[in-house]
Amino acid sequence: MNEALAAGLHAVVSTRAGILEDISHMGGVIPTDVTVEQIAKSMAKSKTQWRGPVPEPEILRHTPEALADLIVDAVRSTA
Repeated sequence: MNEALAAGLHAVVSTRAGILEDISHMGGVIPTDVTVEQIAKSMAKSKTQWRGPVPEPEILRHTPEALADLIVDAVRSTA
């Protein structure tokens, strides 16, 4: 998921995937149920919606440094 989204591509993501909650608002994410029919519909939706790579993919803001800052803030707030 991360690699596809970082490249500005669409990602058809199962509604059962734990990551969906964190990425569902990002451009190019297409949630789907895990049946053959729904996956096929979601892939067709992705193809129809495709207008080229997503400009400035939001996932690129989620860097290791940003994660480290969150951890440091959490530790400081408990100290």
